[in-house]
Amino acid sequence: KICRYMILLEDWSWGHSFTAGNSTITQWKQGDIVYWEPYMFHCGANAGMIDKITLNVTGFENSKSLHKSKRKKVINY
Repeated sequence: KICRYMILLEDWSWGHSFTAGNSTITQWKQGDIVYWEPYMFHCGANAGMIDKITLNVTGFENSKSLHKSKRKKVINY
């Protein structure tokens, strides 16, 4: 199974957003990680005044995958 993660490299700034399915997130903190199912519709937006910097990772799921851990910073969709 394929995994998709977005690691948020900076705190949220006005105008930044990310949507997966019917859920939108804003106001994240640096280091938060977003996970979504590989075939779920998703989009990100920067309608703000500063750059939105993220790191996107796609890989194969295994028993050590971040979304299976109890890490508090992983937001699952």
